[in-house]
Amino acid sequence: MKDNIGSKRHKLGTCLASAVNALLFITILLLQVMVIWNIADMFFGGEESTSDANQEQAKANVEQKRETKFNHRRFEIEVNQPHQEMLEKFPKHPNLVFSKLAKAIEKEDKRYSCIGSNNMAFDSKLYKI
Repeated sequence: MKDNIGSKRHKLGTCLASAVNALLFITILLLQVMVIWNIADMFFGGEESTSDANQEQAKANVEQKRETKFNHRRFEIEVNQPHQEMLEKFPKHPNLVFSKLAKAIEKEDKRYSCIGSNNMAFDSKLYKI
């Protein structure tokens, strides 16, 4: 009985192993064919399109280099002018956050000092007893 079950498992395992090996072999074979195809295409085909593509890419690189230079006038228009307009519309805006934080800190300091004085009063009452 045990031999019968063991032999079924063995047959199933060998079938799965052979299927996995076959899929692996097919995958590696297709990968090699694709690599050879790309190498052949690189050497023998599409030279005209690559030269056009290279020229277009060179033009794009030159335009990109032109744009990377700092343009002071563009900076003034895109950054400084909107910033000045915002400051004119909301003059307290940059300091608003700091003033709110300062008020919150002062409020917490007062609360802390109040709690400290209450603790001192409670301690003095506790030690008097």
